[in-house]
Amino acid sequence: MAVARGTVEKILASEFSNLSDDDSDGELQAACLVARVLAADVNVIEIQQQVERLASECTSPEAPWRYLHRLGFQGGSGSALAGSRLDTVLARRSGLPISLGVLLIHLARTQGQESWGINFPGHFLVKVAETFVDPYEMTVISEADCLARLAPDARRDAFARAPARLIALRMLNNLKYQFAATATWERSLDMLDYQLALVPGDANLLFERADFWLRLGAVDAARIAFEVCLNAAGDRPELLALAQEQLKAIADQRNTLH
Repeated sequence: MAVARGTVEKILASEFSNLSDDDSDGELQAACLVARVLAADVNVIEIQQQVERLASECTSPEAPWRYLHRLGFQGGSGSALAGSRLDTVLARRSGLPISLGVLLIHLARTQGQESWGINFPGHFLVKVAETFVDPYEMTVISEADCLARLAPDARRDAFARAPARLIALRMLNNLKYQFAATATWERSLDMLDYQLALVPGDANLLFERADFWLRLGAVDAARIAFEVCLNAAGDRPELLALAQEQLKAIADQRNTLH
């Protein structure tokens, strides 16, 4: 018997909430969860087996990013939806930097090398031992070249480590804005709900959620969501003012309707 959509969403939200940053396979689990967000029938066991097969076939001392590059893994020009599904990435050997990065992290660890994601602004990176790797090209990149991509005021925490929960959050962000670009607000809201399962009470996400409800035309839901945002934005005066402004606009609009 088919599982109701609402039930599936609750299960996924619970799994996002329970995602562990301490699990050595946490990044892979995060990417598999995101794949399930896009297609409930994704075979996670098959994904894991394919990833393990990739790792088992890398028996030479070749650097893991060179191995993946030799196999044809690289960034593609497809949509964020296809590029975020790990099963599709494995089949096409093409995807977004973050999904390719998850494969690289896992492969490096199976070779006994310390590896983790880098939450670099605008372009996910991977660090393998002391080497920075651009997973889009599967090539080494220097710290200086990375910083050259950023304005000076954007360089703080540019090389912050990206644990599993942050990887999931960033992958969901890609999907959220892809859906928003096509005004598919219901799906954008779904992505926000999963993000809020990862970081409950985040004021920015709560404001965005209210804004998406408003764009969908669900004024009552938007009003309630802006009120929730008000409660969460107590130490954020700029966000507090924006939420109050939106609530006033909703009230003013209602007062003009007869």
